[in-house]
Amino acid sequence: LKDNSLKVLPDGPALEHIKGQLAFTSHGISGKALKAKLLGAPVSVDVSTDVATRVTRVSMTGPLDVARYLAGEWPGPTPPVSGSSDWNVLLAIGRLKGRNELPEVDLTLSSDLQGMAVDLPAPLGKTKQESRRLTIAVDRVSKPDKMLRVTYGDLLQGICAIQDNGQGMECSRGAIHLGSGNAVLPDAKLMLITGRTPVFSLTRWQPVLDSFKSGPGLPVKLDLVIDELEILQHVVRDVTLQSEEAGLVRVFNLDGPASAGTIELTRTGAGVVKVMMNLDRLFLEKHPVPVAAQETPATAENFPELQITIRNFKYNKVNYGELQLQAVRKGDTVHLDRLVVASKKIKLQATGDWQTLNGRNLSQFDVEVKDGKLASLLEAYDFKEDMSGGKLSGTLHASWEGAPWEFSPARVNGKLYVLIKDGQLLGVEPGAGRVLGLLSLHTLQRRLSLDFSDLFSKGFAFDRIEGNFVLDNGNAYTNDLVINGPAAIIEISGRIGLADNDYDELVTVIPSMSSSIPLAGALAGGPVVGAALLVAERLLGDKLEKASKFTHTYYAVTGPWSDPVYTKIEIPPKESADKTPAKAE
Repeated sequence: LKDNSLKVLPDGPALEHIKGQLAFTSHGISGKALKAKLLGAPVSVDVSTDVATRVTRVSMTGPLDVARYLAGEWPGPTPPVSGSSDWNVLLAIGRLKGRNELPEVDLTLSSDLQGMAVDLPAPLGKTKQESRRLTIAVDRVSKPDKMLRVTYGDLLQGICAIQDNGQGMECSRGAIHLGSGNAVLPDAKLMLITGRTPVFSLTRWQPVLDSFKSGPGLPVKLDLVIDELEILQHVVRDVTLQSEEAGLVRVFNLDGPASAGTIELTRTGAGVVKVMMNLDRLFLEKHPVPVAAQETPATAENFPELQITIRNFKYNKVNYGELQLQAVRKGDTVHLDRLVVASKKIKLQATGDWQTLNGRNLSQFDVEVKDGKLASLLEAYDFKEDMSGGKLSGTLHASWEGAPWEFSPARVNGKLYVLIKDGQLLGVEPGAGRVLGLLSLHTLQRRLSLDFSDLFSKGFAFDRIEGNFVLDNGNAYTNDLVINGPAAIIEISGRIGLADNDYDELVTVIPSMSSSIPLAGALAGGPVVGAALLVAERLLGDKLEKASKFTHTYYAVTGPWSDPVYTKIEIPPKESADKTPAKAE
């Protein structure tokens, strides 16, 4: 053969520039190391006929640029592969049964994909350096009815019955199995997806799945176990997911230690327009690494309405109890009618709007918190060494650029009011903290009985922490934050860097004279002196409180949250305004 061509399908690639020798016998054809080009790349070709089955095999091996070939065939914008690797292409051509009949031809392509990158989300993606065996087999390629089989490492097996619908070839029924096991072709006209996968990111997979929506397609039935399911930057673990379509509604059934219940998605030609969730439990975790979406960011105009009830909701392992949410879409705005969270740790309710203006997402919400158990909440967020007790309430009016789930203290603007009652600060800075701990008197009766055991306990008890903050471009500013306790009053003003995680504050410590004098007397002169000073304190009252102003101590707090610097500030006393200047001698 000198510069010959072989083409099995009219619309398929041809084997071109064939050079070499073929031997013909009454039993078949044979040839070794023929040279040719496939998809523009040089390949080596071996030809042989099996005497028993009369099947002739044409085996071609070489480096093929499959990505370039797929560029014109892929249904999406660009194929998710790049680079080239060595491939084996095997044509199995059956014996002609009649002069006017086409032979049965089976096609098998296989490669370890070394040198090719697969730009698909986990677990299917791979780098050029990785090796992963891919086998694609098509039975009866020259017939109207075909069977396609795919094996991708130990991650995926697929099977699809392909038929000519008069306008082209389509998959009439198929199955995809993830993990170990085999894909089994269903009897009904649907795509069945089964098996188990260690990770599935809806954020990353959604644009890939959308690229195949060129028509109505097959209804999809799911029966999957997902170890880590990512949705909108959040994770649900150990999910058993089953779903079926009923007209325009797709129903998902979830089960597992972190989720149980049903989710209904209502679709129209524009996509999902309503989401209804009725769950017994849902335990969400913030994804440890931000998930880079491969899609156009969500906007309020295309976001579905929400009606959500979760009877046991956990977020980052914090149990928030029951959650109810209702949101409706009004033009380019999603309005949050109602968000209610109720648990033993906190009661919260919120309303707000998410708007898309000129392609920019803007979120604005009003939040009210009641009956918060601050110590429990802090402990749940790994701040268990910072506070004991504390009843939290407050309000937040906040706005930020981005979708609601893209809230970040570093980008929020607005106003915050905080009120915390009856707690103890455990992580008080040594220096100021030692003084405050020494002056702390929980009850006068215990002082008079010389029970000073709690003087050596860690922390600073307080009756009330209250203040207002202005949130602006990653900073929180206050000029009225007050910590009021039996031992002292602490006033704080300045800036807290929410984006840079730093402080720039002035802290004023005002020890309580009424509680420190009886203690000083008890320590110096015993219970009798302490009792006498207690009587004096009761008689003098406000005068002692006014005298306490002379004991103010000022600290500048600067530097990072992890290692702040406390600098004591000496403020000289003000001279009397009517002081007469000394006469010159």
